[in-house]
Amino acid sequence: MRKLFIFAFTIFLLGFSGYGQRAGFKSSNLIALPANLQGKSMVSDTLLPGNWETATGVALYTWEDDMGYIFGTNLYGDLAYAQRFDVEEPYDIVKAIFWIGEKFGDTGEVVFSVWDFNGMYPGELLGSVTVAMEDITASEDFEGALVVEFDEPVFVTGSYLIGADISGLEAFEPEVYGLGHFSSTDENGTGLGYAYVLEGTMWVPVLNYDVDADIAIFPVVNYVETHTVTLNVDMTGLEAFDPDSNKVFVTGNFNKWVEPGAEGTIEMTMVPRENEEDPLIYTHTLPFVRVGEMFYKYYSDAVGEGWEGGEWEGDPNRYLFVQEDLEVNDLWGEPSVGIEEEITDMDIRVFPNPVRSILNIRSRQTIDHLRLFDLTGQMVFEKSVKDFETSMDTGMFRSGIYILQIFSGQQAKNHKIQIIK
Repeated sequence: MRKLFIFAFTIFLLGFSGYGQRAGFKSSNLIALPANLQGKSMVSDTLLPGNWETATGVALYTWEDDMGYIFGTNLYGDLAYAQRFDVEEPYDIVKAIFWIGEKFGDTGEVVFSVWDFNGMYPGELLGSVTVAMEDITASEDFEGALVVEFDEPVFVTGSYLIGADISGLEAFEPEVYGLGHFSSTDENGTGLGYAYVLEGTMWVPVLNYDVDADIAIFPVVNYVETHTVTLNVDMTGLEAFDPDSNKVFVTGNFNKWVEPGAEGTIEMTMVPRENEEDPLIYTHTLPFVRVGEMFYKYYSDAVGEGWEGGEWEGDPNRYLFVQEDLEVNDLWGEPSVGIEEEITDMDIRVFPNPVRSILNIRSRQTIDHLRLFDLTGQMVFEKSVKDFETSMDTGMFRSGIYILQIFSGQQAKNHKIQIIK
């Protein structure tokens, strides 16, 4: 099974709205570590929380003053609990095992959630599943643990919290209403407890309560292939653009099309120039782009605010097929894809398009090689060139839309072409 890389953890204080008033804790249920966890032989790509590498037992902890569960409902008013994971390589969370040890009552609902986490504070809600309290099961047997499947895989590239929003449940009442989650045994983590509790608006690490345990939450993941894509756009041709006062944004399916200028937007960085005659280039590197189709577009407040600042109105979006690390050079306002017209830019000319038989490619820089992909992502043609111009016979291919990748040094450009018979 793949293991998570555990970063050194520095205790930090996120809030003390209830910390100073809480009593000590006790185990209301302490059981031996299940056999399928003792050998760490869980199904491949089911992840263990940090302390479970050293866990010797499983506990359901409550507060000594009978105020309820540490991880779950209590009379201290906790709104959520969550377990931190640090990501070594990107993956999709497809589902998660939530080992709940106690449940009383059937009203309300729990929102099982994944939040982005920057090392200090939770951020964006990345995904969630709402489950009615009446459908939640509790079990001392790990085989009976609740499995929650997300409607869409939750893609994570860095640290995150995964847990339960219990704000939709009623107040804890002994033996009548409550929800409690299992954890590893206290002190198994040697000071590396990665569990958190939401008090009001503040997430508090349970180490602040002197509890050194991790919550029994086990993400089930699929590891995915990603690549780095560097986008460069030449803004020289936009007369209204002033680098001293205007900004350049890029958005696309890689960031769920966040509106330019809004929270979470990607603002590009100007490449330093030696003199004012140099091209005005803005750049941004996307570190984790999944293999497959990438759609994107540039925006600037020199043209308009938000969606009004696009290179052009409406379609088309720019297009790449990502299969390896890429550096892409674009011109503002000139899409690199063009159907039913000749494709040209400062460096490369691809014609005719649509093409019936012979496709010509000419460049001001040496063309190293070509690759042609169909829209399923399958490479159907590859050719080494080492020249400034070349051609390819398209007669062997079926009619349809294809992506032509042109490589020159460390740079690559993608062009959408149409082959017709």
